[in-house]
Amino acid sequence: MDTPPPTKQPDGPPQRPDIDFSLNPSFTLAAAAAMLVACWAAWYFLWRPFPVDSNIPHYTKAENVSGALLSVGSDTLMDVMVICARQFRDIYPAVTIQLEGGGPGTAPPALIEGRSQLAPMAASWISRTASPSTCR
Repeated sequence: MDTPPPTKQPDGPPQRPDIDFSLNPSFTLAAAAAMLVACWAAWYFLWRPFPVDSNIPHYTKAENVSGALLSVGSDTLMDVMVICARQFRDIYPAVTIQLEGGGPGTAPPALIEGRSQLAPMAASWISRTASPSTCR
């Protein structure tokens, strides 16, 4: 008896019929409109500038400001302080600003001892040994 020769199986995935990946124009337009509405809603509810009291006068730049500022405090707020320092330097380029991270516990002593003018703290700081009456 003759046995038929074994059939060779293809190594790749099975052949599939052609799949049409073209987009329906009405679906594309609807998706673009939905993304536009979502972006507008995110801006309106999250990033829109908050209203400012109109009775507060606009900032006027002071003349001949120079010197040095030292900020000692929270590592968490270091990125915020870098942004603030850059913007301050844009207005007052003659001011030198030095930023030191070290945790929120380093901020109050630096202020009390007069070593720093700024003390960023990401959380309220009350010494565990201090009573509320001594923290005024």
